[in-house]
Amino acid sequence: MTNIERARFTLEIVLRDHQGFERPISMAIGLDQELRISSRAVSELKSGFGLYSMDDAVTLMHTREMRKDLFIQTAERLGTLLAERMEDAEGWHDTSRIDPARKQLGGEWS
Repeated sequence: MTNIERARFTLEIVLRDHQGFERPISMAIGLDQELRISSRAVSELKSGFGLYSMDDAVTLMHTREMRKDLFIQTAERLGTLLAERMEDAEGWHDTSRIDPARKQLGGEWS
């Protein structure tokens, strides 16, 4: 079982050329429950009701920002990986990397 199969959250970017070529590339997000904030907690925090101390409120807001940063970092890593695969498929790097990159990306390479 791969990390993508085990992870609850996976970020996926799809490369599409609108001429029939479409290839998704995905990466598992390393955190699971830590990324979730219940809608009840958000509602209670926003309304001022509930049993949330100032420390609890700060923790929720830090979690929200940490999650946003994690998603942005993962998207940047995915974009970099996709760019490297395309460079490999185009022949910019070692010739042994061309065929595996082309197979992974699919489509026609001429």
